[in-house]
Amino acid sequence: MLIRRSGRNGRIDPKLLDPVCLLSGSGYASLGDLINVQPPQWKKIEGTAGMDTMPQAERH
Repeated sequence: MLIRRSGRNGRIDPKLLDPVCLLSGSGYASLGDLINVQPPQWKKIEGTAGMDTMPQAERH
C-alpha cells in the first residue's frame, strides 16, 4: 500500500484511505462523516454536577 501525504501540513487524509472496520460477526462499516469534538475545558466544569460525580483521581 502506498500512502501519499496530502498538501495539508503533511497529514494523511482518512477519507482518501477509504477504511473499513469490523463491527462484530460478519458486520462491517465504512467511514462516514468526520466530526471534530472540542475537548472539555476543565475550568468550566469545576463546581458543576459533572465535577461532583468525577472520580477523585481524575480531578485536577
